[in-house]
Amino acid sequence: MKASSDDAKPHGGAATTAGSSAWAPFRSPDFARMASAQFVSNIGSWMQTVGAQELMLTLTTSATMVALISDGRGPSGCPALRAGGRDR
Repeated sequence: MKASSDDAKPHGGAATTAGSSAWAPFRSPDFARMASAQFVSNIGSWMQTVGAQELMLTLTTSATMVALISDGRGPSGCPALRAGGRDR
């Protein structure tokens, strides 16, 4: 199957010059939808983290446990913590 010359052009007629704006990718509807979905997903992740921290704070007053949740790794999720911080 041969590719037509239209397949090689960027969709939406976006310019590919070096002087393009940093906002130029948002002219593509697909990119705008993907970036918006990623933004909403990040907000959901932040909300889940805050909820987990609040729960950990009510279960224990350990600042270390709350810090591990805010680090995103949890107490058993970080191999460096289990290995004592040493490279193996």
